[in-house]
Amino acid sequence: MDVLEYARALGEATPWLWPGVAVTVPAVALLARPAGRVLGARAWHAGLLLLALAGIALVTLTPSGTGSLVTGYAGSAPAFCILHADPPTLLPHADERTLNVALFVPAGLAVALLRRRRVRAWALVTLAALPVLIEACQFLGSTELGRSCQVRDVVQNLTGAAAGAGLGLLLRPPLRRRVDPADRGPGRRRHRDTTPAPASDRPASAARDRVHW
Repeated sequence: MDVLEYARALGEATPWLWPGVAVTVPAVALLARPAGRVLGARAWHAGLLLLALAGIALVTLTPSGTGSLVTGYAGSAPAFCILHADPPTLLPHADERTLNVALFVPAGLAVALLRRRRVRAWALVTLAALPVLIEACQFLGSTELGRSCQVRDVVQNLTGAAAGAGLGLLLRPPLRRRVDPADRGPGRRRHRDTTPAPASDRPASAARDRVHW
């Protein structure tokens, strides 16, 4: 299945995707700056992370319109976890396995670019646990969501998160000035302190320069 065909199938399988995007984008625009203060990141960086997490939730945790993308039939999601792991396929031949990897790449990238080490560590742990939590929700709500729990999804999601995190670590040095809110940048100069020094701190030579009448 090529990319366009799969994008069409994805839209049919997740009818809440585009309405969710319409609600998520303005919400992220409002929350990006407060989230940036909490994370110690710039607003655009926090917004990227929020959009990545929202995209994961919309694709994986909203009710399916056609059931599993594997079977294509509504209500066909089994009420147990399928224990198999397949390698992802590469573009231009996209399928569910490719989506599982690509879906977590932006989140891994955004997390790896976080400045605070403790925040970055907690975010990485949370991101690593997220695929397991998603599959648990799909297992518990298989009837309501029309989705199936598959171990291969966890493996592929973690692959995407690791790829994004690795890319973020490579890009962090050249992007430090853009992602670090504490960095003043090359074009910004520190303001000089123009407050005059106390008389006691002035050099003794200034007294010799006085003119005696």
